[in-house]
Amino acid sequence: GGHKLFVYFQIIDTMALHMAPEKLFQQLMPLTQACLVSENPYQRKGAIMCLAVLAEGCADHIRTKMLSSLLQTVCQSLSDSSQVVRSAGLFALGQFSEHLQPEVSKYCAELMPLLLGYLSSLNEAKVGHVTKAFYALENFMENLGADIEPYLPTLMETMLSALNNTDNLKIKELAVSAIGAIANAAKELLVPYFSPVIESLKGFLTTTTEEMRSLQTQSLDTLSVLARTIGKDVFSPLAAECVQLGLNLTDTIDDPDLRRCTYVTQCFRFLSTHLAGLNTNAYIDEKEDACDALGEIAFTLLKLLEVVLPCFVETVRTEPERLVVMGVLESMNGVIKSCEGEVFRNPSRLKEISYVIRDVLKKKMACQDGGGDEAEDEDQQAEYDAMLQEFAGEGIPLVASAVPADSFAPFLNDLLPLIMGKTKSTGTVAERSFSLGTIGEILQALVTAPGGQGLAGRLSNRLLPVLVAGVRDSDPEVRNNSVFGLGCLAQAAGPIVLTDYPMMLSVFSNLLVKESDARVIDNLCGALCRMILSNVEAVPLEQVVPALAARLPLKEDMEENKTVFSCLALLYTHSPSLNTAVLLMKQFAQNHCAEFQAAVRPLPAEQQAKLSAVVTAS
Repeated sequence: GGHKLFVYFQIIDTMALHMAPEKLFQQLMPLTQACLVSENPYQRKGAIMCLAVLAEGCADHIRTKMLSSLLQTVCQSLSDSSQVVRSAGLFALGQFSEHLQPEVSKYCAELMPLLLGYLSSLNEAKVGHVTKAFYALENFMENLGADIEPYLPTLMETMLSALNNTDNLKIKELAVSAIGAIANAAKELLVPYFSPVIESLKGFLTTTTEEMRSLQTQSLDTLSVLARTIGKDVFSPLAAECVQLGLNLTDTIDDPDLRRCTYVTQCFRFLSTHLAGLNTNAYIDEKEDACDALGEIAFTLLKLLEVVLPCFVETVRTEPERLVVMGVLESMNGVIKSCEGEVFRNPSRLKEISYVIRDVLKKKMACQDGGGDEAEDEDQQAEYDAMLQEFAGEGIPLVASAVPADSFAPFLNDLLPLIMGKTKSTGTVAERSFSLGTIGEILQALVTAPGGQGLAGRLSNRLLPVLVAGVRDSDPEVRNNSVFGLGCLAQAAGPIVLTDYPMMLSVFSNLLVKESDARVIDNLCGALCRMILSNVEAVPLEQVVPALAARLPLKEDMEENKTVFSCLALLYTHSPSLNTAVLLMKQFAQNHCAEFQAAVRPLPAEQQAKLSAVVTAS
């Protein structure tokens, strides 16, 4: 029955995450192929579902070696005579779209007509089938960007028809969610459709009946996407009205999801528009105090922050639902990231935000009293508690980036032990990874913060042993975050840690010999480059540069390319007596021959000859 199939697919999913893809496909594909040609539609469904659950764990293998053939198989299933097979095909296409980016987006011309064809008969299909069609469409559209433009008229005609002409609330909810995905891709291209969309969403947010709850929550989520993507000139005139609609809902309806969406959507997205030229006077009716505040703050960002931030802090402390608090912490982090120093113009704000982060990490909030939702099991509660602490921890480097280091130092001294306590080997892998990653991000923030070098230097004796221990961890993600942190420590503390360079280089050298994880190797390259950028004279370039060049280009962590390129530029201009440029050329020519030759080919013959002589000289 269905339960047995679910268990089988869970097993396949687990194997895909942990087995070598080649071996797994070697075993599964003959069975899958046999089921694909079976006369039994449930066997054909099983084959397609098998491909779907392989997409996450075997993503790299499928993307690079099998994508075209597997997509063809899935597309064929979309025209199968059996709806159960077509539904499985839609689910598989959604899985492929979610896990096989960016390559799967290249098949836009083949896939979008198929999906649009499915959505042309929304009222005639079962809701479960339509749900899978929307799932596939959303995942595929999210990554299209401007390539979505040719399909926008058909897409929006379909979505607006669902909003206005369909009685089924679930289909309306799916259409509202899809509009959010469309907006993420289309951005300003969606402006011509903005007015009818916003009128529909406003209509959904004015009723209080129970059956509308899920649709209202989705409407708030999509409203937040529109506020972020459509452009502030278009959204700003409606921002205050949208905030008021959200506030009215939280006044009249006691629903945690709605509260979460109201805080995330209205406060954060309202703030993200910066509220230039808003006039909220027309909306002062039910929530007089709030609207008075909104009217007062209509032209100044600073006064808006004075309303929003205390609301965030108070809600984090008093709200009993974990998911709501997560949403508020995420919003607060977004505000700090967007507004930086403006957040802390009020002298008391740094203390309030630092203390609320501290108290979440200490599990002192109302939602952390151990009661929890009755529907949550212990594992779920533990997962939510860990997520809460991660959201709080993510705020620490954001604050460090936004204020002078000396102002933050007393608060950071309180916060660091709470983070460092999770780095111990007795903690879970997730705790070690989170804590070491947070330490690295704090140090990265101190690189540019006023007075950051002095604070990083004062912290170095405490942080260096923790990061070095993390480099030796058995988990690659923990090693990765520790390597990143060591590089950031070298860059942030500068000359204060020069005496530690030999030890750090020894740690990196030992790790390079045995490390197989591509992301860790990329971050090793980044850390070495940070050390060179911090003090080129303190690094033995004759040994380090060949080891660095042999592992370029980066394979996975492309964020580190900026650091690597800055380092290479420095090396090229460094003292010619070290022959660094020649060292790099030789390494690139030896390890990346085809790419090197392709780069050299456009040069004049004389320069080609000079380069050839340089890289072949002993």
